[in-house]
Amino acid sequence: MQLLFETFRINIICCSMNRLLMHTLTLLLVLFSFMSGFFSCINNEVNTFSNGKDLKLDVQNDSFVECIKEISPLPLCVDEDWLIFDNVNMAVTSDRYFFINTRSYHIASFDHRGNKIFCKQIRGRGRGEILSYGNFFPHGDSICIYDQASGLLPLYDTNGSFCGILNDKRIDAEVVYPVANKYVALSYSGASLSDRHYVTIYNNNFERIRSELEIPDYLYDNYLTVGDRHLSNVEGDTLRFMLNLDYKFYTITPDSFFCSYHFITQNAIPDGFFSKKRIKEFSNLLEQVENNGYASGFENICESDNYIILNYHVNRKRILTFINKKNEQVYSIELPKKVRDLEGHVIPNLSLKYLLLNSVPLCTNGDYLYLSVRKNIVEIIETIKDETDTVINDFVTKCKEYPSFEKIDEEDTMFYRIQLKV
Repeated sequence: MQLLFETFRINIICCSMNRLLMHTLTLLLVLFSFMSGFFSCINNEVNTFSNGKDLKLDVQNDSFVECIKEISPLPLCVDEDWLIFDNVNMAVTSDRYFFINTRSYHIASFDHRGNKIFCKQIRGRGRGEILSYGNFFPHGDSICIYDQASGLLPLYDTNGSFCGILNDKRIDAEVVYPVANKYVALSYSGASLSDRHYVTIYNNNFERIRSELEIPDYLYDNYLTVGDRHLSNVEGDTLRFMLNLDYKFYTITPDSFFCSYHFITQNAIPDGFFSKKRIKEFSNLLEQVENNGYASGFENICESDNYIILNYHVNRKRILTFINKKNEQVYSIELPKKVRDLEGHVIPNLSLKYLLLNSVPLCTNGDYLYLSVRKNIVEIIETIKDETDTVINDFVTKCKEYPSFEKIDEEDTMFYRIQLKV
């Protein structure tokens, strides 16, 4: 009887344990299903982040003229300092134009009527001087310049006087941008030896918040630029950037970081071209990219209220692209192979294309895109312009009326702006 009781008790315990085990297994299966779905969602989000939305850039569309309302020269005062206006970065505020020569480190300012406010050189080791220019941006009523050598952000007022340093902690980067109440540093070497991420985000006190976007092996410590501007741009509270030799277009806002687009182009760099096994051949690979005419050399990212603007090269041709942010309509511009059609007429919009593709987009302000161009390009346009092209004819006429136009040499740089339609 005792044995029967013990056996019964054991059976009950076993049954209870079996029920408990089954219940536990059921819970684990539910949890596993939930976690699988959860991580699947996470993986999907990562994939979406990694790829971005496919956007075809090679869309030859002459209706790009619909984007342009007016083109006009900037009537800047020309004097003995004009030689420093080659190889410049530019910023526009509500009442000032600011320029910095990326090689000589001269900074200059004009009011919107074209009167020069100041021009000074800031290269050096002294107070208010820099050794290695990274980038610059408006900061309230001041201009802030990032010095790669010191990792500091000196400030200059609207008269060019040094007025302090924004940060007291060194930042290692190629460029630093403000995004709302944060600062974003971009570097192909990462924030430190142990942090191989391209993006480092800091708070207003320059304390590190987080890092984003691991640097591909083939780009780590390989800092490349095309032209005199970095492959990044901040407009308002939005930072846009690309990695060199890549087709993804990234966005940083005060609350988010994501890949907006994956650009689709003709003659793209083949997948696996920069594999780990070939990293040691990097300089040779770059030569192959150029020789094969692969789509590369993205540069001059700008963003107006309604458009994203950038240049790139494919099949040894320079392309200028406008992307309408509202409807994602793409307008890509390249020079035609011929000047005239079979009937002897000038190719439509030839002079406008010639102007834009020989210009350098510098910055935006509202609906305006600011660019630089050599004076001789404007003179060439005058010889090929179509009399029915009112936009380009008005621009050439305004250039001729601009008093300083005759003061600059043919190879000198001049500046103009395009008002883009809403």
